[in-house]
Amino acid sequence: MVAAFFREEISQLQRGENSYESGHVRNMTYDPNFKPAILRGDVLASMKNKSYKVEILIGLEDDNIVDGTCNCPRGLVKCHHMAALCLCAHHNISVTDTTCTWNQPKEKQEESVTKLKEIFPAKPGYRATNRQLTDEEISTFKADLGKVGAVGFSWILKSEPSVESNVVPSIEELLYSEEYHKALNKSEYIQQKCGISREVIVKVATITTRQSTNENWLVIRKNRLTASKFATVLKACRRNKYPPSFFKSIVESYDLSSIHAIQWG
Repeated sequence: MVAAFFREEISQLQRGENSYESGHVRNMTYDPNFKPAILRGDVLASMKNKSYKVEILIGLEDDNIVDGTCNCPRGLVKCHHMAALCLCAHHNISVTDTTCTWNQPKEKQEESVTKLKEIFPAKPGYRATNRQLTDEEISTFKADLGKVGAVGFSWILKSEPSVESNVVPSIEELLYSEEYHKALNKSEYIQQKCGISREVIVKVATITTRQSTNENWLVIRKNRLTASKFATVLKACRRNKYPPSFFKSIVESYDLSSIHAIQWG
């Protein structure tokens, strides 16, 4: 869509790509409730001492750019500010077709993180119990923590779930298998190996009841799409658009490094 609109202004499209990659798009608003849909944004000038107002009209029926305007000196024709905004929308607008606003993320400032052991240093020779605990007592304590949910990370203390290895094929094992790397058609190989019978489906449903609290469910669903994600996948397929936000949503690849509890360990 973007390439078609700028097919006679390739140089402006190339400049727009450089502008987008340099972070010149400051904010963006997309509203599909109008016909054609409206995309607006502020794009910095090349020298970054001012910004220009850009508006793009998008025809959702035939999926093309109808028109574009910019208040820069070249804005009555196609300019690289329009191209930058279009590319930013391509990479950031969700497939949900709802009104949305995007602002350029603020630059992260490095901040020092104080670890928990530095805040509360262990006293020399300190121990929480007056004797060595038995394995049975430790197991009982772990089980009690899991029941009451007293500690946020109490699940780390639990033993590995006892799931039968042959209930469903492990995606990781398939991807790292020698058969997969030797397969001529890897997609077909994965599809064949991941096929499961009705009997297996029923068995999985039986051993994963109460999903949110069932350890077996967390193991079986690993690297798989669950029913709650299929609507998003189907919508993306119908539109034939797969922005980064789509993949981030389905694989749940969120960066948790900024959370202090994670940094503290």
